[in-house]
Amino acid sequence: MNINLHNKFEITLRNKTYTAYNTLLNSVYDKITNLSQYTSHIAIGTGTKKLTQEEHKLGNYLRTFTAETEEIQADISKGTLYIVKTTTIPEDDNSIFSFSELGLTDCGDFSPTIFNHVLLTDSNGEPVSITRNPGDLMQIKVTIYLELTQNSLGLFTIGENPLIKQILGEDLKLEDNSLYAIRGDNLTENIQTARTTPDLSQAIKCNTSYTQNQTTYDILFSAELGEGTTEEILICYANTVCMRINTLETNAPTQETLLITPTNKVLEVGENIKEINSVTDDIDQTQIENFKTVKYAKKITDKITNLFDLPFTYNSTKFVSKDGNLIAFIKDSTVHLYKYKDYSFEKVKTNILAENTIKLVMFEDIIVQFLTTSPHIKIYKIVDGATIEKNVDLTFYNASSYSYDWLDVDANLMLSGTIKIGAILNNADYTPIVINLTPSGEDKYIDSIVRPQLTSAKKIYTIYKNNYGEPALGFLTDTYAGGTYYFQEEFYDQSSYLKDSNEIQYNLLAGTSKLLTSGKTILAQKESSPYLYVYYYPDYNSAPTNISQGVDHFVSCDGNYIIIKNELNEFKIYNLHQEGVFIPFEKGFPEDEVFLNIKDCIFVGNLVLILTETEIYAYALKTSNTRIEALPSYDKNYSVSYNKYNLLGNKKLEGVKIELKLSFN
Repeated sequence: MNINLHNKFEITLRNKTYTAYNTLLNSVYDKITNLSQYTSHIAIGTGTKKLTQEEHKLGNYLRTFTAETEEIQADISKGTLYIVKTTTIPEDDNSIFSFSELGLTDCGDFSPTIFNHVLLTDSNGEPVSITRNPGDLMQIKVTIYLELTQNSLGLFTIGENPLIKQILGEDLKLEDNSLYAIRGDNLTENIQTARTTPDLSQAIKCNTSYTQNQTTYDILFSAELGEGTTEEILICYANTVCMRINTLETNAPTQETLLITPTNKVLEVGENIKEINSVTDDIDQTQIENFKTVKYAKKITDKITNLFDLPFTYNSTKFVSKDGNLIAFIKDSTVHLYKYKDYSFEKVKTNILAENTIKLVMFEDIIVQFLTTSPHIKIYKIVDGATIEKNVDLTFYNASSYSYDWLDVDANLMLSGTIKIGAILNNADYTPIVINLTPSGEDKYIDSIVRPQLTSAKKIYTIYKNNYGEPALGFLTDTYAGGTYYFQEEFYDQSSYLKDSNEIQYNLLAGTSKLLTSGKTILAQKESSPYLYVYYYPDYNSAPTNISQGVDHFVSCDGNYIIIKNELNEFKIYNLHQEGVFIPFEKGFPEDEVFLNIKDCIFVGNLVLILTETEIYAYALKTSNTRIEALPSYDKNYSVSYNKYNLLGNKKLEGVKIELKLSFN
């Protein structure tokens, strides 16, 4: 990585500012090599010649001033990197002095080593002096700029980066000034991104060396990580990840073919799969065209804090989008909306007011707001990081006899783009209603009403995007045709379907305290043992639930994961996607937390959000596994061709070494 450091001095005296430029002296590179500060003081002198790069003393030392950090910009995502150091001689200082040269230094000693140098000159290049008299207010400001040429795999992380601050000469007051290297589990591609610091107990201290060439000064940090598969390497400083390298494609991927038997209606392909090339029926050798590939996790990794810019907690009103990539909080009568990206959140600019809100139902870029007051339904679309309100025409509903007094309401986004709303009226019959809001052009949705065959409803559910069928909006009831019967009615894009099976509906509804839907599953949490019923969409095959024994359950929107909380306040996490089987995570749910403080768990993106009464933090899910779904049959073998990452350290006795070279021009 190539680095340019250059600086600017500005001297302000009697309302006039003198500006001078120079580069840093070679003496500074020893400080950078040892990750030491070099900007704590500004020394002045009366020398009359420019210094060469090899010199490190003022021509004629006069005095030294303490320099304060006025500003530092060390976040690579925010533009130019720099530090501003200033010293001010106040008006009540009675000293008088003249100076013609300046330099940054790291102490107040007599004639200290300086790390940059400026000789003040006139337009002809001749040395000049500036005189400060008693009563003069004078400020000396020096700005050091850092310019990067990212020509290596290692990239600085986004955020206030302590390594950048140290290269700029800041005093971080650290007891340990070493760089450390460690393997990581974050699979984000090799881009500039924020990166949470993992457990550094196994980190390796970097060795340091340097060489000086004719045009560059090269500092080399290196560490032997030893044997072991390596997907990511982190460079850490001040207990912070400052640089990261995604090493998945450091070696060229390999192509492999395996004969795989479906396991509980999925093909488990394996770990570190880059892409699926083909799936072939092993009996008739025909290629399968419409299979679905899913990336998922079997392991929880890093703990992540400071997720949001406001102090949300368990008690904050919150909503998660049905695709699991948006989360909204209501605070101070405002909707605060965040979009998941690379194990963090980006805030979406929003004009959505929270007053009178019943519920927000969100999809990838569409938000439906239900209100207790007119207009009762609003629709927003996220465009270029901000919400834009769309027109909603409710002519047909307003002309009907149905009120907006809803006992419950939910919505689903259909394949056609229609928003299908299910509502249960707060009347004696608990009347179910379906409202279709169909897009008309870019800015308008027009309503129509569908009357379900059911005359009463107890619960609404939605099955959003899945690999097995259309999105569906459904009602459950225990009253039908004047009797006690458990029925279920689903609404798809163009049709509705009334299920006549009684057992499934009974198990979903009777004694159910919480109805959960995720991906291809409908889960009914019960008030007593066996606590949980799970049905897999679209055939509604039931899964054994004796593993649960949970008093509460938290499910991911995509149907990949379930967290079970038992009566002892213990939390366990499982894969949910194999029909009829809960598969425990490799290391389980983290055990280092005080579980009594956990009030809720929410899956957003590749994170498990942990909500307590005082804060929200998260654990990252390592999505390194691949499966194939939506096959035409599950009672035969399939030949699967795929490209697999050829990981560093994957071979026997193959060690991994990291070398980071910073070249200063």
